Amino acid sequence: MRKLFCLLGVLLFGSTAAMAATTFTVQPNSVVAGIAINVPANAKLLTVTANGGTAGKIRLFVRPDQDFSVQSSLMNQASYYSINSSGSIALSIGDYGTPALHGGNWYVALANTDSAPATISLDSVTSTSNAPNTPFIINFSAASTALEDIWGGADKLECDVTPWADATPLGSSTVGAFRKQLLQAAADKLSSQIHSPVPVRIQACWKDFDDSGEHAGSYTLAAATGIYSFYNSPGLPNQNMWYAQAPSARLGGTRACSLDASIDCSIPDIIVWFNKADVAKESYDDATDEPLIISVTMHEITHGLGFLSSMTISNPDKCSDTPPPTGTDCNQIGNFWNDRNDAYTANVAYLKADPAHPLSTRTVVPMADLSKDDRKAAITSNKYLVWNDPLLAQSDDNILRNNTAPSNLVELHAPGTIQPGSTLSHLGPVHVGQLMTAVIQGNYPDTLGMAEPMLERVGWNTGPATHIVDAGPPLTGNWYDPAHSGHGIDFEKIVDDPAGDQYAVIFYSYDGSAQAEYFYAGGRLRDGRFEDPATAGQPAPMGRPVYDPVNHKATYPGAHGTLGIDFSAAAANDPACAGNTQTTKAVLSWSMDGESGKWCISPLANPDKRPDAATDLTGLWNAGSSDSGWGMSILETREDSGLRLNPLLLFYYGTDNQPHWAQADVVNYQPVQTVNLYRIQGYCRTCSKQPTTHDVIGTLTLNLGNPENTETPSGNNRMSININGGGTLKFQRTNVPVRTYSLPLGQ
Repeated sequence: MRKLFCLLGVLLFGSTAAMAATTFTVQPNSVVAGIAINVPANAKLLTVTANGGTAGKIRLFVRPDQDFSVQSSLMNQASYYSINSSGSIALSIGDYGTPALHGGNWYVALANTDSAPATISLDSVTSTSNAPNTPFIINFSAASTALEDIWGGADKLECDVTPWADATPLGSSTVGAFRKQLLQAAADKLSSQIHSPVPVRIQACWKDFDDSGEHAGSYTLAAATGIYSFYNSPGLPNQNMWYAQAPSARLGGTRACSLDASIDCSIPDIIVWFNKADVAKESYDDATDEPLIISVTMHEITHGLGFLSSMTISNPDKCSDTPPPTGTDCNQIGNFWNDRNDAYTANVAYLKADPAHPLSTRTVVPMADLSKDDRKAAITSNKYLVWNDPLLAQSDDNILRNNTAPSNLVELHAPGTIQPGSTLSHLGPVHVGQLMTAVIQGNYPDTLGMAEPMLERVGWNTGPATHIVDAGPPLTGNWYDPAHSGHGIDFEKIVDDPAGDQYAVIFYSYDGSAQAEYFYAGGRLRDGRFEDPATAGQPAPMGRPVYDPVNHKATYPGAHGTLGIDFSAAAANDPACAGNTQTTKAVLSWSMDGESGKWCISPLANPDKRPDAATDLTGLWNAGSSDSGWGMSILETREDSGLRLNPLLLFYYGTDNQPHWAQADVVNYQPVQTVNLYRIQGYCRTCSKQPTTHDVIGTLTLNLGNPENTETPSGNNRMSININGGGTLKFQRTNVPVRTYSLPLGQ
């Protein structure tokens, strides 16, 4: 998925190993799979090339660890892919992508969508060095028709290229050649500081700038922007976040037009405009201004590399009027495009004052977690809009590094009056001498400085993105969304698997009549995400179980929907999590029966309160395969009152063989203790939050010791259930042995 990005930012390989080129004939509308590339453990870059076939008709798919199934969608299975939109394919996968390149087998599939056979030459090279510093490619000629069409024609695009051909003598060369030299020098300095096997393509233009209005008193030398922005694209650390075109292509390992066939290959990654007003022209004609122009050009290209927020900050001059002019939508300030954060703004935070202690206490709050009103306050707060990176705060380049945290965080440009194209997308004025401040301050830096680690956060990291993807597995147990309390999930690990640990999820909820029901989903955990066990990148199938009383097990008459969970650290920046103040967050996406939702969930209990793993009763319990299809979910915590089992959820079937659930709250657990079971009356999944009611429908007696994960219960753990709730809610078991279906904590 991609979108047009129309915001402006104003102002040698090491050792390599190659696979012998292999030729494949791919029949019309057919697939060739079963191709494995063995990647050394120390490899940092894998480049796969495919030549041959009709342009736009050959697809290359790559995934680690597991071969492709030709019976399923290759796109859904692939971790990386490329289309031969420009006639050939060069797909580069680095240890900076997601999933990161690692040792072992990486599998390749080729698809031919043409009506004629295709002869494809497939080759691969691995390198133990970081991605190369590939030179930027600059187009000084007329912009492509496709680029003009994006802006609505040549008159709207305003891309004058005649100044690049100015033949006026200048020294031993010409004015036009001198101007090209300056732009190329700036691009070369930048390309030497970032690592990309995919070259960045720049369209160089001139136009007249309007320096009136809010820009009065200043002079614009240049401006730049990326063309498209991507989400849900190969290699991105967060699939639910917008990334600029250049880093999206770099992370995906191929050109933008090979990621999305609807993009014309003549479209550049970045467009740069220089001011062609007479006074500006003199600056570009005088060799004494060379350091200034190179610095300004580097600054603008850096915006195109992703140093730019997509958060809406328009109409600032009109919104201060009381009332604002008719037709001015001031409420748009602070919006995210399509309700999705972008990789730059995901790192931006507001040092928000504590109302009780406004002068002394400020809390770091990510922009996505703020209301729109607070976002407006943040971007006009002068010094309280910050780049939320404690590591960068300690940098010697940060003039604020000796301040007490969080006042040592790098400040961003947040003037009292919003300046479109400048507010938010620059360093604050306190950071004198840095390339990405909003105003030229006398020196002309020609290195990225603090912008280099900031660019790492938006897709230019030179190694595994450990600051984005969680290092360890998520906490098992019960999770819930504070905005949908009464609903929730039990997330439990059931199988250790190098290809992705297998987990079970019980989604307990209410139907359209507010009656308790539950669903089951089984899937794998890949790169911090719970998803389809067979198809990477897709949500897991979810079913509503129905009991088979003859065979004593649950059946699933048909797929009921899908369920996916994003546990990665980046999930906290999803717009769904705005307003969730919990420390740990994940994003639950569900779809069933024509309805869908995205909830921000957090653990129901602080992990510090969980007992030792050897005695923790937390998990899914059942009676083994001879009497499966029902069971219970337990979350155990240590409280002042003793061991508490809360919630204890019983999943069972009534006389109608339909799924129901009930809840018990065991405050101070003692063996052979009998407690009440409650039927919960709730509210539908798409309804606003409402109170729930509880009615006693039966009793539960537990005699549990240490957890035991076996196929057949040993009899050391037992339970009795007696539900006489009336109607179809009856269910009974007497002193039956039970075991943990899920793996104990830590396994």
